Amino acid sequence: PWQSIAKREAARMGKSAVLLDLSPFTKLKISGPGAVDALNALTTAQMDVPEGRAVYTQLLNPRGGIEMDVTVTRLEPEAFWITSGAATRQRDLAYLRRNLPSGVMIEDITEAHCVIGLMGAASRGMLRAVFPDLPDLPFGSVFDLMLAGVPCRATRVSFVGELGYELTVTNEEARAVFDTLFERDARPMGHYALDGCRIEKGFKHWGHELGPEITPLEAGLGFTIDWNKDFIGKEALLAQCTNGLRQRLVLMQVEGDALMLHDEPVFEDGAHVGLTTSGAIGPRTGLNLAFGLIGVTPGETLAGTYARRFTVRVAGKDYPATPLRQAPFDPKGERMRA
Repeated sequence: PWQSIAKREAARMGKSAVLLDLSPFTKLKISGPGAVDALNALTTAQMDVPEGRAVYTQLLNPRGGIEMDVTVTRLEPEAFWITSGAATRQRDLAYLRRNLPSGVMIEDITEAHCVIGLMGAASRGMLRAVFPDLPDLPFGSVFDLMLAGVPCRATRVSFVGELGYELTVTNEEARAVFDTLFERDARPMGHYALDGCRIEKGFKHWGHELGPEITPLEAGLGFTIDWNKDFIGKEALLAQCTNGLRQRLVLMQVEGDALMLHDEPVFEDGAHVGLTTSGAIGPRTGLNLAFGLIGVTPGETLAGTYARRFTVRVAGKDYPATPLRQAPFDPKGERMRA
């Protein structure tokens, strides 16, 4: 019964814009002498980037498993802002306290700020209408602006695959920002729609697709790895490069009306080969989609995995499932990078 609502909310992003409450996501500030080197020893991606850049990366365990899946923003030469999942706050703090040197400070600022996502084709125009000096910066940029007389930090990222911004503002001033954008015709979008959008974009979620038992290579996140630096888990990843993978995360289109959630068994020619990790009907594509963690033989190529055909079992019934090489919605990411 919620699907028609999610479809209607997501469709709004095609011509106008929506508002997302992203406030529950964990927000941590990392600062102090040596912060950049300390983070570089943990993250797969390079942290020594220009100030005002946001970088998507993972933090691993020695086995190469994903302990944190985050966006890291460089605010100053030795100050960074980490955004991670809402449910992983205490876990993330514990990991960082174990692995960062004592001279680097960790400040939990989650509850001091609201984050309002403004997503959709009209999002840039809406911001420019109230802040004419809005810079036309590329995806991954971070900048400060005044909105309704309120200072905001805007980050050009998107978990729904549309042009958009995440606006960080103090709790006390968040309502003025929300009301200003609402008056410009932006409307709230719920998390059923958000989750369906992220799946049809092929975006992974920690706790479902990602976790300590899967590596970035198995999850299709090899693009986040800077092989020119050392970090926890690098040796395990190099071993996988040599020996091959034994599991691979794939996005599948499921035929029929199966209600895809997670942990549905995946079969190939009658043999159990994996489990789904999450699923949804894409509100913009109408496709029934699910991620599946599938067993592969060492040396099996990506092309070989995507040539396989599976079924998923839901409530005792098997549904054909076809692996998708590309995300079904805007596979080149042109909309969110517009």
